[in-house]
Amino acid sequence: MWRSYHKIIVLFLLAFNFGLELDTYTYFFQKKNLNHINQKAKADSLFSLAENYKGLNKNDIALANYEKAIKIYNSLKDQKNIAVCNYEIFWILNAEKKLRKEALPYLNDFYRYARDNSDTKLLLKAYNAFGSYYFARKTQLKSKNYFLKGKRIAEKNNDSVSVGAFAANLGLIYSGYIKKQDSARYYYQEALKNYKTPRDNEKIVTAYINIANSLEIDKDYNNALRHIQIADTIQDYDREVAYKKIIYQKYSTYYKNLGDVDNALKYYELYNQMRDSINRTEQNIAISEIQTKYETEKKEKENLILKTEVDRRKTTQKSMIIGFIVLAVLGAIFTYLFYKNLKRKQIIKEQQQEINLQNLERKLKNEEVNTINAMVTEQENERQRLAENLHDNLGSTLAALKLHTDNLKNKLDKENQADIEKSQVLLDDAYEKVRTISHQKNAGVMAKEGLVPAVKNLANSFSTNDLQIHVQDYLQDERIENQLEITLFRMIQELLANAIKHAQAHEINISLTHHENSLNIIVEDNGVGFTTNKNLKRNGIGLSTIDKRVEHLGGTLEIDSYPRRGTSIIINIPT
Repeated sequence: MWRSYHKIIVLFLLAFNFGLELDTYTYFFQKKNLNHINQKAKADSLFSLAENYKGLNKNDIALANYEKAIKIYNSLKDQKNIAVCNYEIFWILNAEKKLRKEALPYLNDFYRYARDNSDTKLLLKAYNAFGSYYFARKTQLKSKNYFLKGKRIAEKNNDSVSVGAFAANLGLIYSGYIKKQDSARYYYQEALKNYKTPRDNEKIVTAYINIANSLEIDKDYNNALRHIQIADTIQDYDREVAYKKIIYQKYSTYYKNLGDVDNALKYYELYNQMRDSINRTEQNIAISEIQTKYETEKKEKENLILKTEVDRRKTTQKSMIIGFIVLAVLGAIFTYLFYKNLKRKQIIKEQQQEINLQNLERKLKNEEVNTINAMVTEQENERQRLAENLHDNLGSTLAALKLHTDNLKNKLDKENQADIEKSQVLLDDAYEKVRTISHQKNAGVMAKEGLVPAVKNLANSFSTNDLQIHVQDYLQDERIENQLEITLFRMIQELLANAIKHAQAHEINISLTHHENSLNIIVEDNGVGFTTNKNLKRNGIGLSTIDKRVEHLGGTLEIDSYPRRGTSIIINIPT
């Protein structure tokens, strides 16, 4: 409906134009109407414009409008109209070699749509187009095959018009290229059987002329003359004058070959008269056009004189309007510049506020890191003090108590010695635990030892029969700044404690690597694992503290874990 509506509008404008070109109507549709209608109607209007440009032999502009319509149909997923556009583009490109585009891909797309949707009408068009394409490129066998396919489909669907058209094309191939005149005449006769209405008169005349041509090739001039006589009796079709010229020429040729000189000369004269008549008609058309052009120019001059005064008044009005427009434009420019300057000041103000906020955040972050550093330092001091107290006070007390029990044991009989031995076992166990706790609490990074020995000592102290902790050292006896070593050691100690507490692992691997300008620490276990999420680093004071310290050092912390597949924590610190 929309396509028909817009096509009518285009034709109306073409019929009643006021000195405007079709490009003006294109602008009208694209800039005015098409902005107020839906996409489907816009595509249909572009299609109608393309058809009208094609009718005016402006095929390059028609092609551009078909392609614009295809883009909109694509967005609407309107496959049928895409196929129709492809079909029209094929015929334009097939005819216009200067457009330098291959036509066949468009025809292939059209054919695929017709085939996939079992659209018989479109399939017939596709096979006819394929046949014509290959016929024009002198690939007659391919052309014949497509015409035969089309003819079979047309017969299956009782489409007599299409059967006639395919049969006529097959006749041309057999007559002109395969050189089998009997087969050619068979197809011409089959075409005639399917031409049944007065609208087919021109096709009927063409078929009889083609049969006569085929008989002429076989030098059967009598039968050729008979078919030309039948063609001469048919009337009332569009290009009757042009066909009469061909018929009279054929008469003259056949009578000449049959030895009938009088009739040969008669029809040769009629042929010349018809040819001269056509030439005079063309000349009269040209003269008529010249006369029309002269009268138009004369009228235009009269109109120009009449319009001079009107134009002068219009010029004055235009000058006033232009002055007003200039003032309006200057006012708009001033307003724009004022607004732009105001906007720029506002942006600068917002940027300054953003900088202040970033500085505040940086200050708060530094304060937070300093607080953490102070807390860690205090923890180190407390660990040292506690370890020394355990070792010096409780350790020495337990050692003295063990000496007393040894003396007491020597003074008692054998029955009481058993009880004393049990007490000594408990004392030994308590003493070892105090030593272990003291060493763990005091397991800092000594300046003379470095990070790797401290981590290995830590791993040994935490390892048991049920839990094996391995340290892989790739630092190659390198030493880094002592405060950084202490910080890294405490992070590893915290990660190891978390793994022992939560992972239920049987094996933990610690990897230390220093390559180029980065120190890499990996702590991984084969424990129960967990589902990671973006808020994981904030869960628990230990991980939160580690995360902030890593961030303060300019590094990154990554957690890779999955239920029942263990956990890997990767820390990268720039050095």
